[in-house]
Parts: sequence; C-alpha cells; structure tokens
Amino acid sequence: KMAATLKAIGHCPSVRGGNGTGPTKAEQVLLNHFPDAFNNYAVKTGGGLGLPNHYKIDVAFPRAMIAVECDGASHKMVMAQIRDRKKESKLRELGWLVLRFSNKRLLTDSGSVVSELKSIISKFQGTRATFLNAGK
Repeated sequence: KMAATLKAIGHCPSVRGGNGTGPTKAEQVLLNHFPDAFNNYAVKTGGGLGLPNHYKIDVAFPRAMIAVECDGASHKMVMAQIRDRKKESKLRELGWLVLRFSNKRLLTDSGSVVSELKSIISKFQGTRATFLNAGK
C-alpha cells in the first residue's frame, strides 16, 4: 500500500551515491585534483566473522596505502558510524591510513582538503608500502 500511495502522490526520491553509481560530487572533487587516485577501490579483507570479502574505499591512493572516505549525511546515523568504525579498523589492520572528510567540507573548502592530502601523500608515497612489507 505504501508504494502505491507514494507513487500516487508523485514521490520520487533522489538517487543516492554509493557503490556502483560512480563518484559522488565530493569524490569527484578529489579525483579531479588527484588523477592517479582510484574511486571505489576494492581491498580484500579475507572475510571471516562478520566481515565482507572486501571493502570499497571511496578514493584510494594504493601506493601510499591511504584511504579517503567521503562522508555524506547518512554517516551521522549510529548504525552507519558503527559500520564505518568496523571498516576503518579492518583497513588499518591491513596497513591503510584512513582519512575521513565530510562531503560538505569537500564541496565548500576543497582547497584546504587538497593541500592536506598532498602533504600527507608526499610523506607516505612509496615509503609506507615499503615499510609495511619490510617485516614480511
């Protein structure tokens, strides 16, 4: 009944971003500044207790092992925050540096975000992966 009612009143929700829909506007801002970055980059987790087989990183810098997560309003919900922390924890366990930026900041203050990322990437480019693999 609900679907019929919504259809009858002309309700048409906006299309949300996410896996498989291409980059969001905020992700695209970063991809424009960092053409070597990857959007929705899959990282295998090995699965296991309550874990998916892989996590997708919004914007990834694999050589530096830096994951950038671009958070929209849905990330303020408690369940989303729990999923985000679980994802962050696993990515860190796998050697990734995880950074989070709100979509709002990416869209209104992209200059400072880009500068911050460039600084971090220059510190970790190549050395991070070399360091992490040295003990293996």
